[in-house]
Amino acid sequence: MKIDSLEALNAIMEDTSGNSNSAIVRRIHQILKRVKQWEIQHIPREDNLIADSLAKTVRT
Repeated sequence: MKIDSLEALNAIMEDTSGNSNSAIVRRIHQILKRVKQWEIQHIPREDNLIADSLAKTVRT
């Protein structure tokens, strides 16, 4: 998984037990438990302008 938000990445990685206060983080952990091997990688937004542009388009 590639993610441009360090805050989101840290939230996912800090609580690997799945007991987060955030429903979205708990759901991500539920999904990741089904996958044998996974990796999260931080990609700065500046290095992924196409994905950033698509995300902005969806939000508007």
